Amino acid sequence: ATVAVVRAAGATDRVCLGAFPNAVMRHARRDGPEIATSASSGEVLRAMCAGRFGFLPPRRRYEALQVPERRRRLRVVTPRLVRAARRAGVPVQVWIVDRAEDMRRLLDWGVQAIITDRPDIAVPLVAAWRREHGDG
Repeated sequence: ATVAVVRAAGATDRVCLGAFPNAVMRHARRDGPEIATSASSGEVLRAMCAGRFGFLPPRRRYEALQVPERRRRLRVVTPRLVRAARRAGVPVQVWIVDRAEDMRRLLDWGVQAIITDRPDIAVPLVAAWRREHGDG
């Protein structure tokens, strides 16, 4: 149903589908191969393991890593993973980041997007960060 709605809206080129379960992503990719997807939970785990060695798995079906910084006690996002993803051309988009110091650190690491419940903090912080780093 989601794929049909995205197609009906003419949004296939500006949507990235994401879900944790591997089976859901498998079905989304089968039904909407033209729509970008984020990594499923199993794919994120493989990316984390490979990222420790400085690369992402060479065979990937996802176009982005949309991940929490931590999952319980496990650190998901690390500088090494972000560097490996950037080299592979895979954006890292981290959620939910609400503290200014965490936003700055993640931007310094090279993440491409921060998903937050605090746009009042994020918008001016990202604008200032971009000015400081010559990206805006």
